[in-house]
Amino acid sequence: MKFKIPPVNVLKILGIIILVLLILNLVSVWMQHSMVEKRALYEFFIRLFDFNQEGNIPAFFSSLLLLVAAIFLYLVYRIERKQKQNAIGWLGLSIVFVFLTLDEATQIHEFLIGYSRELFDVSGYLYYAWIIPYSAALLLLGIIYIPFFRHLNRRMLLFMLVSGAIFLSGAIGMEMLGGNQMDSEGFGLLYMSYYTLEETLEMIGTSVFIYALIWYISTIKRKITFKVNPAAGL
Repeated sequence: MKFKIPPVNVLKILGIIILVLLILNLVSVWMQHSMVEKRALYEFFIRLFDFNQEGNIPAFFSSLLLLVAAIFLYLVYRIERKQKQNAIGWLGLSIVFVFLTLDEATQIHEFLIGYSRELFDVSGYLYYAWIIPYSAALLLLGIIYIPFFRHLNRRMLLFMLVSGAIFLSGAIGMEMLGGNQMDSEGFGLLYMSYYTLEETLEMIGTSVFIYALIWYISTIKRKITFKVNPAAGL
């Protein structure tokens, strides 16, 4: 038995999930902004769906997206290696996304904020000072990957640039705006708007990248199939 995976269907499903999570987050934002007295049910809902919380459903989904991207990157590496093409770059990207998965799940970058803020003596837009070492690492990675990008399929390169721009506009752009807001005025409705945009853009960017990877694999393998043997299992 064979099941085809149309890339556009995957993108639609991920888009629906993101939309549902966004709506639930907006409800939690409304609760935080308008709630006069604390109620246990409200607190539970906020803890479960607020984009600024750790270890909740949106955080799990974001980590899962990054892990799926890492898996598809590894699949591309395996395919390209068999075809004797420049595959090591795909493996490197897969490792990067494994790290991003761990970082999203455990908030590794949060541990760097205090140290980096003290080391670089920054505030305002760099209030969340993890941006400095991560941006430096991203720049270095981009330079190292220039030869890889030059030989990459042009459409896949465009997908990478678009999805990367969406992701980074959230992960770094909105983080900087949110950091400046937190540093100057503290937690409030505007800050909640920034982290809502941040997480939404990150999820959209990763989803577009997953779509691109499935599309790219389909151009190499013609189609993606899962074969199921009813007698022997998968």
